[in-house]
Amino acid sequence: MSKVAKYLQGHILGEITTREDVRQSASFDHGVLTKTPEMVAYPKATGDIRKIARFAWQLAEKGHTLQIHPAGTGLSSTGASLGKGLKILLSKHMNKVLEFDAKQKLVRLQPGASVDSLQSALRLHGLALPTLLGQTGTIGGAVADDVGGIFAGKYGTVRQWVAQLEVVLDNGEVIQTERISKYELSKRKGIQGRIGDIYRGIDIILEEHADYIRKMPPETVLDRSGYPGIFDVKRKGGSFDLTPLLVGSQGTLGVVSEMILKTDFVPKEYTMAALAFSSEDEAHDAIDVLRSTNPGFLEYYDGSLFAKALEQGKTYAWLGDSKKVAAVTVIGFDDFSEKSRERKLKKVLKSLEKMKCASVTNLKSEETLQLQALLDIVNYTALPTDQGDLFGSELISNFYIPPVSFSEFTRELKALSESLHTELPLYGSPLSNVYAIRPQLSMKKVSDKQKIFKIIDRVNALIMQLRGELVAAGGEGRLLSRFARANWDDEYTQIVEKIKNVFDPHGIFNPEVKSTVELKELVAELRKDNSIGM
Repeated sequence: MSKVAKYLQGHILGEITTREDVRQSASFDHGVLTKTPEMVAYPKATGDIRKIARFAWQLAEKGHTLQIHPAGTGLSSTGASLGKGLKILLSKHMNKVLEFDAKQKLVRLQPGASVDSLQSALRLHGLALPTLLGQTGTIGGAVADDVGGIFAGKYGTVRQWVAQLEVVLDNGEVIQTERISKYELSKRKGIQGRIGDIYRGIDIILEEHADYIRKMPPETVLDRSGYPGIFDVKRKGGSFDLTPLLVGSQGTLGVVSEMILKTDFVPKEYTMAALAFSSEDEAHDAIDVLRSTNPGFLEYYDGSLFAKALEQGKTYAWLGDSKKVAAVTVIGFDDFSEKSRERKLKKVLKSLEKMKCASVTNLKSEETLQLQALLDIVNYTALPTDQGDLFGSELISNFYIPPVSFSEFTRELKALSESLHTELPLYGSPLSNVYAIRPQLSMKKVSDKQKIFKIIDRVNALIMQLRGELVAAGGEGRLLSRFARANWDDEYTQIVEKIKNVFDPHGIFNPEVKSTVELKELVAELRKDNSIGM
């Protein structure tokens, strides 16, 4: 054990380890990158994180940088929690649901709490965190990446559901975020220390770039790379809240140690239908009809994804002749009234009578697990064969395509797939217009690894050509950062860099996330095998 690890071990309640096997298991997420930390920490309380951050701050002031990388369970595919230095794993100990306010429908919890455990606890009260229904991972990871599940088209991403955050800053101080008045802002700007520095620094950025920020109402900002929450920090009347800035910051501004989330009443049962189409054009025509019915969710899948699942032994009686299926859509209604759900579904089926569907099936779903089992079809691309000769990862996830450009995008994506001799199966939500691609590549083959950044570059160019956004949720991490930054204008680049400098002037927290990483560095960090991860 190194001197640093041994010193920290003696000062925190949790554990620090430099074991090779533990470090290796923490060296990758569900994406294509890998980077091995020097040590791994399992904090038991906020005090542990504070001591680690304070120690890193003291080292930085002496000219030595100890990078800190907070992580949940490693479900991201962007490399957002990968790096050298010290990796903080929050799911082992800091995983408690601490308090529930039924009257205000608020829940206080630690970042390592799993989405499943939170939703199960809330279900006892008839509540849920709607945007994360059917999702996995930790709540802290969801907040750090600003993710949304299949219901994001109706309920938005996690940022709409975060009320307050407790965040450990770079010097070990703790800041509590909430929306405060103009008067309270003035008081906090007068505080000595890092908390005052941050309130003063962010307010100065808002003043320096007031004209630019004024032209970007937060509800119109589709690009979620960088720190887009800056557009919602200060509102009319002078109210001020750092919470939007920290949601989606991917651990680059501090370590979230507690959070208060908003919840809402949601029905337990859904009414669903699966529609299989023999051509993509027919599926696209149907999507316009399906959107108009105001569903709870609407998902689109390239037919090849079901073909992969069938290869793995899955069966779908409703699918019909899978060889003729070009695309599948799954629509669901979450109205509290069963009659209302059935009426809407009947309307959908009647509207599609004149369209050529390979099959239309009314699916009965009474449990979230049943819903998740169907909608997790994409996971079968991560398990292509028992021999593990390929690796399936969301190479580009959560990109935005305008509805009017969707058909053109799918055609161009198909042409790109043919030119690269690589399948680029598309899936996502026509409600939120956020999609992902999950190609299957061998991380053992140089030729396949060379395709990775070619695919990202050319898909990014196509997205921007059609006035889309590369990162509409989920964050850019390490993998997509250089590509996302290439889409920014000069002023937004300045704003992002200034925000990082205000919160983390020594570059302690995830310094290579949301920053310019040289392509040769990313190439060197590509996996060398096809293992599927944690």
